[in-house]
Amino acid sequence: MKAIWSRQAIGVFVVAAIFYLINFLISDGFNGGADSITHYQISRYSWAHDYLFMDQWGKPVFTILFSPIAQLGFDAVVLVNIALVFLGAYWAMGIARDLQLKRPWLVALMVLWLPVVAGNGISALTEMICSLFLIVYIRLALKERFALAGMVVGFMPFARSEGFVIVAL
Repeated sequence: MKAIWSRQAIGVFVVAAIFYLINFLISDGFNGGADSITHYQISRYSWAHDYLFMDQWGKPVFTILFSPIAQLGFDAVVLVNIALVFLGAYWAMGIARDLQLKRPWLVALMVLWLPVVAGNGISALTEMICSLFLIVYIRLALKERFALAGMVVGFMPFARSEGFVIVAL
């Protein structure tokens, strides 16, 4: 089995990292409008108002994981969301490798360069963490680690409301 970090994979990740960094630095704003601000503020102020940790609008998993990061400001949350995009692309590439696809780096290329992913990466939206949950679930299920996969998918509704649909499926 080939190593996951081929020359092409490294190139895809490096070029995408440059693009995301430039996009972050020169962007006039962020995606998601008021939802981005709301998720950020719920995470930021959850320590002072503990009921926010369980607020379904803020998404408990997002709030719990991002509350320490939100203390560093909105940009810190955006940067972590971008990191989640790259982690998701890496894990998706791992799925492609596990399925023995000839060019797993193409999966990372698709994940990183999808316009909706590139746009939502520059935000405090919950899409990135939810997509990571789905990718991890798929990878664990493919490795027949069903109990752990079930546990991961069970948390999805608390990362994003669409997780209820995934759990139902």
